Amino acid sequence: MIECHPQAAPKPILSWSRGTELLTNNSRITVTPDGMLWIHNISRIDEGKYTCFAENYLGKANSTGHLSVRDATKITLAPSNADINQGENATLQCHASHDPTMDLTFTWALNGVLLSLENSDGPFHRVEGKENIGDLLIVNAKLSQAGTFTCTAQTVVDNASASAKLVVRGPPGPPGGLLVKNVTETSVELRWSRGYDNHSPIGRYIIMGRSALSLEWKKMMTGEQFYNFFYFRLWMLFL
Repeated sequence: MIECHPQAAPKPILSWSRGTELLTNNSRITVTPDGMLWIHNISRIDEGKYTCFAENYLGKANSTGHLSVRDATKITLAPSNADINQGENATLQCHASHDPTMDLTFTWALNGVLLSLENSDGPFHRVEGKENIGDLLIVNAKLSQAGTFTCTAQTVVDNASASAKLVVRGPPGPPGGLLVKNVTETSVELRWSRGYDNHSPIGRYIIMGRSALSLEWKKMMTGEQFYNFFYFRLWMLFL
């Protein structure tokens, strides 16, 4: 879009030309009543001098400018979804093409929060390489670093982005809300809520117990992952 806002009274009639060619509305060119020039699906063939003409019964004036068209910034190799274990490293690739007359920079964000890549001791690092490569290295991944990573390649005039999901697997978290019920001389009922599985599906629970006479914990019984309570018999008094 190219704007034209002449100061004139009465309101002038506006028109546009490219070089010596008067522009009229077609499938690619639109001249609005308020003087806006829209060029759709713009390409390098549209480069050149454009002139806006303003005319009323008191006179006329014009203004000329040069339109330069730059190559759009595009992601040529987008990051792929990754699945790693806690403590492992991961590399997310991101390559881009851009107009060679402009500088290209890359930024990364995790769940919408911009990442700092300047700290050499931090977990996130830009992989050194060619200007059009902005790969991200994640070192010693933590559970909290799982989520959606977004790579943005940008110049001073435009940008392009692509995203990928990183899954970080770790040991399941502890059960919560442990509740002891229906205690008798020979039995007790235990209930609990599931903890976070941290992308490592819980296969079973193990119940440990010890007596007042021993500090050694012993495995009492196990259960399937679909149950979150067990009813079992006590062969000794547990603390």
